[in-house]
Amino acid sequence: MRKLATICLGFSAAVFVCQYLLPGAAWIYGAAAALLLAGICALVLREYARLRAVLMLLGLCAGFLVNGFYMQTVYMPAAAMDGYSGNITATAIAYPESTEYGSRIMVRLNTEGRHNAKTTLFCYDNHGDTADIRPGDIISVPAEISIANTIGGEETDYYSSRGIFLTASARGQLQITHLDKTPVKYLPAVVCQAVKEKLAQIYDGSQLGFMQAILTGDKSLINDDTPLRTRLNTVGLSHVIAISGMHVSFLTGFLAMVIPNRRRFAAVAIPVLIFFAMMVGGAPSVVRACFMQTMLLIAPLVRRESDSVTSLSTVLAVLLFANPFSAKNVGLQLSFAATAGILLLSERLIKRMLSSAAVKRAEKALPRPLRIRRGTGRNPLVYFICASIATSVGAIIFTCPLSALYFDYISLIAPLANLLCLWAVTAIFVVGIFTVLLGFIWLPLALGVSVAVKILLMYLFIAVKILAKFPWAAAYTENRYIVYWLVFLYASVAALLFVKEKKKPVIAPTVLIVCALAVALGLGRAAAGTADMSVAFLDVGQGACSVITGGGGTVVVDCGGEYGTGNECSGYILSRGERKIDYFILTHTHSDHANGAVELLTTVKTEYLLLSEPVTENDELRDDIIAAAEENGTEIIIVTDLVNFTAGNIEITVYPPVSDSNENERCISCTVSDANFDVLYTGDMSTSGEQSLYSTYLLPDIEVLAVGHHGSKYSTSRQFLEVTRPEMAVISVGADNTYGHPTDETLSRLEEAGTQVKRTDLNGRVIINFNAQEE
Repeated sequence: MRKLATICLGFSAAVFVCQYLLPGAAWIYGAAAALLLAGICALVLREYARLRAVLMLLGLCAGFLVNGFYMQTVYMPAAAMDGYSGNITATAIAYPESTEYGSRIMVRLNTEGRHNAKTTLFCYDNHGDTADIRPGDIISVPAEISIANTIGGEETDYYSSRGIFLTASARGQLQITHLDKTPVKYLPAVVCQAVKEKLAQIYDGSQLGFMQAILTGDKSLINDDTPLRTRLNTVGLSHVIAISGMHVSFLTGFLAMVIPNRRRFAAVAIPVLIFFAMMVGGAPSVVRACFMQTMLLIAPLVRRESDSVTSLSTVLAVLLFANPFSAKNVGLQLSFAATAGILLLSERLIKRMLSSAAVKRAEKALPRPLRIRRGTGRNPLVYFICASIATSVGAIIFTCPLSALYFDYISLIAPLANLLCLWAVTAIFVVGIFTVLLGFIWLPLALGVSVAVKILLMYLFIAVKILAKFPWAAAYTENRYIVYWLVFLYASVAALLFVKEKKKPVIAPTVLIVCALAVALGLGRAAAGTADMSVAFLDVGQGACSVITGGGGTVVVDCGGEYGTGNECSGYILSRGERKIDYFILTHTHSDHANGAVELLTTVKTEYLLLSEPVTENDELRDDIIAAAEENGTEIIIVTDLVNFTAGNIEITVYPPVSDSNENERCISCTVSDANFDVLYTGDMSTSGEQSLYSTYLLPDIEVLAVGHHGSKYSTSRQFLEVTRPEMAVISVGADNTYGHPTDETLSRLEEAGTQVKRTDLNGRVIINFNAQEE
């Protein structure tokens, strides 16, 4: 019995229960006491069962106690600082990162009498230059401190799962005290920064973002590269840009090539792995991989076998001991699930595949030069293909439910994408390390060697782009039948494991699973309904995104809001069986109306994009949207006059901007109609813009009004409501937003007009179906 593994698994299970199920410390200590009592009772069991039960209960008890102790000594003192306003002193523990409005710096507070919590300090451009801040520097600044449990007004575990419990917003000039010498503990961060700077001298564009992500763990550039990031997600290759066990294996393989002697290799590799984990920020997936790889290296030196299950459970317990909140870290969950799948399933799958008649026939069909066999009797090419597929399938089987839960989709093309691309990622990583090392020695030589990496990157980007365009490359849980199919899939796999026959059936269950998937996709399309026109106001937080479908036509009006709006919109469209967007109308290019546009254009084929003329010279979001449209073959229409279009049985009338007093007034507006059912969108127009609109154009009596500017008091005037006479008004707005939308004034005007009001912050997604025959 794996005694250490039993204790660690019990400990980890208790921490997960505390984080997800138990509401407070009192419950936690009560559960620990109950487990301790159960452990005493377990002493009466038989010897083997007694030991197993006691070890498991010991681990569970320790998990509850550690979680409670961490809450009282670390989290609660940090949370007590919520709302503090005043001067703070902090030590920078990382280099500044650029943001849309300035920069953010990871710091540790050291203000006297205050908790030394890890904190993200947000600075704006008028607070002084932060570019020369280095780890170890002391920062003093007036600031407001908040508990780090929200992003954009939405509750999140993003910060706490990374050990960050506070955020601070600078409210004055920064006073920076530079150290003469950077402390040794920050050396990994200094090396990481030097690697980034060297990469910037060798690569550029998407190539730089990709190389920076896989070599340093910094995904800031690739997160800004929305088309590439979206395609990697769609084809199931997002894991290649998250430093994980795969990258640690690449690094270990590179060192093994350079140092053939086993003992010297272990002596060098272990400190390098530790330094690498610190350099890339100590992400759970990296710590897990480095720990397990270190155990593999140490085991032969001490003449012990390495136990992967014990190593995996031990490092999980260590990570949760350091920060129990990391149990909610999605990266940690995906990393450990993938590793568990590979350990438990991949070797079995490889043996099954190599022994199958189909693989043997394929091996015999290879050209003679490719029929080489090693001393093991295995063909290296066939073994590589089988191992790649088995590893991918093992990881996918365990991570697929998590992907569906957290990201609302699963990549159906992931096994093929991994087979076609992982070999290239391996070569890119290994040769990329070599180019960086050469860059520190002689930059021209590094630039020459980097040509090979750039060719591989070109192949990778092209392959990902092609694969992402495949029909049904991904399935979205927006279609509830996909969830049912997932349950059927896992039930089928579980049933096969209990089949006693030596040769378990494979072809028949596979065909059945594929047919069930086709049925699920078909039912999703049928469930979309038969309404002549369906209008969906998606719940995207403080933003706006609306999808109109009918008669085979699809129209999208705006696509902005909280992070992931483009993915939510594309998931809604594709889950209904629609494969393209006929017209994508952006009222204007403010982020709350357009920050998901690039992702949407990349994911769903779009025929036409409608925009107003540029309002400012430097509109980066607009430029990115236009670039994405051009790259994906979308025709751009700049609306300067009244235009009419038809998509299926949807009639669209688009009105050009009617005022140019400010950016909101430069919105284009539109009505979408079917028979006598009309929906009006005005973007962020104010009351003066609304007056210009109905004075210039003859507006119909509308059935549904998309309330302007998220319910601002400066929109939706009484005169406008008298002219349009909407029966229903839908307000796209984020819960508890800082703008106070929708305002009482607007709600009162809508009530006086006798208009029924729906709000995405209260009602969630609002879907309105219209059938002409029911009029």
